Amino acid sequence: MKRFYQFFTFVFVALAVVACGDKNADLKADLQAFDAATEQNGNLAEIQKFQTELMSAATPEDQAVIFNKIADKYKEIKASVEGLKIKTAEAKALQGKFTSGFDDFIKLMTDSATYVVTPPTAEQQQALVTLQQQATTKLLEAAQGIQTLKEQVEKK
Repeated sequence: MKRFYQFFTFVFVALAVVACGDKNADLKADLQAFDAATEQNGNLAEIQKFQTELMSAATPEDQAVIFNKIADKYKEIKASVEGLKIKTAEAKALQGKFTSGFDDFIKLMTDSATYVVTPPTAEQQQALVTLQQQATTKLLEAAQGIQTLKEQVEKK
């Protein structure tokens, strides 16, 4: 009977070690997937290029076109993040934050495209400022969450 308990204890410990190891590997794979999805096809580099073009746009109509291009790039990044096959609960929560933040940011860019041509009312302007703060907060929290998870993976 003593041997049975020793064997059972050994199996239990072995399974616990394997389960922890797999979760860590899954989390690491999820984090790598996030990196790949956000950098896919050089979207971030293109967004930076568009931001530079925005500063030198000659007319409000040109600015509106650029705002819409930026929104389109964020739609591509959002679709990439949504399409990830995430395995861990921690990463799934971050996937939701990123998606929600991208939704807000896309709306911010499309609204900015409209308001650069047709000035917003005071109420619309306040809503735009609130949306900007909300989008920025969500994306910043998601990015910080990714960084925290990366640090946890490195420690294990």
